[in-house]
Amino acid sequence: MLARYWMTRCPLVVAAPEMDLFSVLQLIRENGVRRLPVMTGDELLGIIALSDLYSFASPASLRLDIQNIPREVRNELMAKTAGQVMKTDVVTCDINAALEDIGVLMRERHVGAVPVMSGNKLAGIITESDVLTALSEITRAGDESSRICLRVPAREKIDVFREIIDICAKYEAEMFTLLTHPLRDDTCHLVMMKVRGKKRDELIQALWESDFQVLIATEDSKLPDTEKEIE
Repeated sequence: MLARYWMTRCPLVVAAPEMDLFSVLQLIRENGVRRLPVMTGDELLGIIALSDLYSFASPASLRLDIQNIPREVRNELMAKTAGQVMKTDVVTCDINAALEDIGVLMRERHVGAVPVMSGNKLAGIITESDVLTALSEITRAGDESSRICLRVPAREKIDVFREIIDICAKYEAEMFTLLTHPLRDDTCHLVMMKVRGKKRDELIQALWESDFQVLIATEDSKLPDTEKEIE
């Protein structure tokens, strides 16, 4: 899960530092984006977002069709340039940065997008939406596979993985994902797997018979009456 595979690549829509804010707004609206890198040649100077224009015009006026924006608002926007308003303390990441690290960076710095650098050159930009899209695609959300969640002792996790893979092979289940994260009590981990195969129900039954605590399965799977909820 690296930035290079999920970012919007260059060439990007960019603003020049001397561009007035009304022209910035036009670029944002025409291209369906919320922010623009501000550049001179290949040099990244800063980033300007739609929200940066709120100091000069109300959000309601900026949502109007361009031709219907009042003259006084237009004049206010044209009196300032991107270079005057842009944020210069830009948070960037490397093209090979992991998405989970980028997500932490966005949360800590309260930003919705991060320019992606390849050396000293801008390679693209990655947004919160890109990170969420990557998460949904990597976890195969919305496809025809079945989601099965198990609670397993943290200290036995590696052995559990081996056993789960063996059971999936026995029942000819194609495994798409196998993810894990600690639960609140820190003694157990939640394991989420996405599988597909004709013997799905037999697979789930085999997991129960192997003393795995199956917490959730897709609704078209048949679970034993001993199904439990996550605490």
